[in-house]
Amino acid sequence: MEHPHTPIRFINDESKSISIRARVNMLWHVPMDPYSMISDGLHLILMDHMGDTIEATVKGPHVQFFLRTLHEGSVYEFSSFSVVKYPVT
Repeated sequence: MEHPHTPIRFINDESKSISIRARVNMLWHVPMDPYSMISDGLHLILMDHMGDTIEATVKGPHVQFFLRTLHEGSVYEFSSFSVVKYPVT
């Protein structure tokens, strides 16, 4: 059974148990130092079918898995994630 996908425009820091279907528009990682491939995190810009975007970050032991699995331009279903409010400076 297919789960309904939440449009990105309705996601906020109170969203719980949601899934989205989105295209990976951009994907990058920044090594912790210039001589290492160990990353501080994998960063993504995701876009849903309505054209709305959201930034996502993968941290810790999951970085290498998602770095090998996700590809720019491909569409994926994302679930089991948390949403945090980005502090505005």
